[in-house]
Amino acid sequence: GLESQGAQSQWSIPPGSQRSLVCRRMVQDCNKLHQRMVRVTLEDFGIDKSMDLDVSSSLGQANLHMCYILRGCLEAMIDMESSNMQRNIGTQHSNARGLTHLFEMHHRLSAMMEKRPKPSPKEMKGRVDSGV
Repeated sequence: GLESQGAQSQWSIPPGSQRSLVCRRMVQDCNKLHQRMVRVTLEDFGIDKSMDLDVSSSLGQANLHMCYILRGCLEAMIDMESSNMQRNIGTQHSNARGLTHLFEMHHRLSAMMEKRPKPSPKEMKGRVDSGV
């Protein structure tokens, strides 16, 4: 996988910023999370095309909620890695592969969420819009 190819994020504290212990720890944690995320697939999270995403069932609601959380995490990681690559000219090819992997996972997850069964107008009557 990408681990053996040396995919590592180079997130760092921008020059001139205060290098507090908390900030250094956050950067280390982000780097560790990025290294793990470029090695996983949606299936590692139990997400596949046969997953129940029907909001009329409690299981479908829980699964959909998990998908929204994972998609948000992927978006944050993509944003952070993109920003880092823009700051550091000459980014390693392995970092670009990691970013591509995150983007592909995000795309697949979004496609699955978009194809989920939509609640009928009858089911939606009286509900507060929760974005689901």
